[in-house]
Parts: sequence; C-alpha cells; structure tokens
Amino acid sequence: MKNYFITGTGTNVGKTFVTCKLLQYFNRQGKKTVALKPIASDCKYVAQNLINDDAILLANAASVKLDYSSVNPVCLQEPVSPDIAARLQGIDLRARNIIAKTKKLTVDYDYCFIEGAGGWRVPINATEYISDVVIGLNIPVIVVVAVELGSINHALLTFQAIENDGLVIAGWVANIKNKDYSDVYIQENIESIKIHSKMPLLAIFERDKMIYNNLIIVA
Repeated sequence: MKNYFITGTGTNVGKTFVTCKLLQYFNRQGKKTVALKPIASDCKYVAQNLINDDAILLANAASVKLDYSSVNPVCLQEPVSPDIAARLQGIDLRARNIIAKTKKLTVDYDYCFIEGAGGWRVPINATEYISDVVIGLNIPVIVVVAVELGSINHALLTFQAIENDGLVIAGWVANIKNKDYSDVYIQENIESIKIHSKMPLLAIFERDKMIYNNLIIVA
C-alpha cells in the first residue's frame, strides 16, 4: 500500500485534476486505487446532503468505489477556509479526529491519494492546520504547482514548509493552466523550480494532456 498526500501551492492550482490523472494512470496498470478528501469547503446540498464536486470527481476516478461519507467525511458549506466554514457550521474540527478516520482507509489498496483543502498551511481551527493532519498520517507529499507568474516563490515556500514539518516530499507536478503565459516563461519557471528546490518533477500537465511523465518515482 502506497499513500500520498496531495497539496498545492494555493487554491485552484489543479489538485483534483492532477489527483484524478494519477488515479487514472495507476488504474490502467490494474492497481486498486482509492481517493480521499477528508475536508472540503464550498459544498452544495443535493437531496438534503452536503456534497463537494471535487470529492465526487475523486470518488469516480478511483478504481475502488467507497461511499461518499468515507471519501469526504467533513463537508463544509461555505466557500472559505475550513476553520471559518467549520465555525460557521458549528463543527468542532480537530486534526486527531480527521487522522483517525483517514487512517482506517489507508490500508488494503495499492494506492491511496489523499487530497488536501487549499494549500499546506490552511487552518482547520484556531491552533491546527491541514499540515497537522499530514504530520499525524506521516505519509509522503506530492505538491501541485500551477505554472504562472509567482509560482517559483509559491513552490519554494511550500517545499520549505513541508520539509520544516519533517515530512518527505515525493515530488511535484507542474500544471500548466494558463496558456496566455508565454511558453518560454513556462519552461523557465519549471527549470528554476527544479534547480532551486532539487525536488523530483513527477509530471507536467498542459490542459488535459500529460506532456512529461516521471511517475515511476512514486510507483
């Protein structure tokens, strides 16, 4: 069983997109895969139940089908940071509870990808962060970097924070979302992150296509 936590350099950098691509990649190899999103904000009511679109995408992309409450046990309605959303919803969010629920599902499968909410240092209450959940799980981290202006700084700061927390970075994924950004600048940004971080580049995605594949590192 290989477990990985998927974080990003911020919100809307493509964590769910990349996680689904990773699931599909290992599904094609005949692996048993599961995906979890322990905490999600911006959930909508469907048939009187709160549902998160990203969690649905993850559940559908995994080869092993779990019930929704297992994939996404904490579903928060407001489109804000989990600490704020939980407080508004009257939920006492604690890292230890999330860790306990998540650990139960990180066995018996070939690959489990656990997607975070937002970036690395997102608060879940007044004293704890998403990163505390990962520290408790003690699993390697994959960082999704949206390649755009500012991505070098965002990537290096995220890598530094993860390492300072004593966790292993399995590698990073470059996600090219904005093709208005010059191709030259895109490649230069990717090379700069590689040089300054010394972290393994696992894959490059351009829109819906994988244009570089080094996933053997996490296989």
